[in-house]
Amino acid sequence: MRNPHILRIAAGMLAITTLLTTSCKDETTVAVPVYAKAQFVHVAPEAPGVIASVDGKNINTDSLKYLQYINYVDVDVTAAGKRVVKLDSKTGNVTTDSLAMNKDVYYSFYAYSDTGAAKKTRVQVAPDDLAAPAAGKAKLRIAHFVPDAIAKIDVEAALPGQAATTRNDFSALQFKNITNFVELTAGSYDLKVKLAGTTQLVFTIPSTAFEAGKSYTLVARGYVQKANASGVFVINNK
Repeated sequence: MRNPHILRIAAGMLAITTLLTTSCKDETTVAVPVYAKAQFVHVAPEAPGVIASVDGKNINTDSLKYLQYINYVDVDVTAAGKRVVKLDSKTGNVTTDSLAMNKDVYYSFYAYSDTGAAKKTRVQVAPDDLAAPAAGKAKLRIAHFVPDAIAKIDVEAALPGQAATTRNDFSALQFKNITNFVELTAGSYDLKVKLAGTTQLVFTIPSTAFEAGKSYTLVARGYVQKANASGVFVINNK
């Protein structure tokens, strides 16, 4: 005759084993989502409004028009691999890029017009270092997207009552160059864009304010050889 105590112990062990097995089957590993940040800027004069997307997911619903930008949005980079970025107009003008985007890194994507006769729209990307500047400082970088200013350019900055200076970081910039962010004393600056190494003005930007603690991108855009078509606009990155 079997011992009833042994039977009860065996039944209890079976129940525990079944419970553990079921729990293991139900338990799944859920990846914690991680994100990069992306900004989209439209500086292509020939291009119509565009819809930005990453890996097939639209960022905006209304078309992003020339000289508009979308400030930083989250981009899911949980899955390994490169991201496919598209700036797509409803007329079929599509510019794309594919690159690795890393967790907590900020990126800017610029839709611009190339220098060919067809003025096709292309995309240029830059990582954005948005670490806070020192006390009393702002951060500035220059993005050169003037297709017919093929010669290199210098950008001068002058505080009121002070002589203009061309920082090495902002000299001899080529088309599509996007400089690093540079710290400068916060204040209102007169900015001049010249052909590199000359006194020939491309255009002037008076009284542009840069606040302490903030980061800015000054985008040179348009066409020098078209009346009132060239100039700059300033993006407040952070």
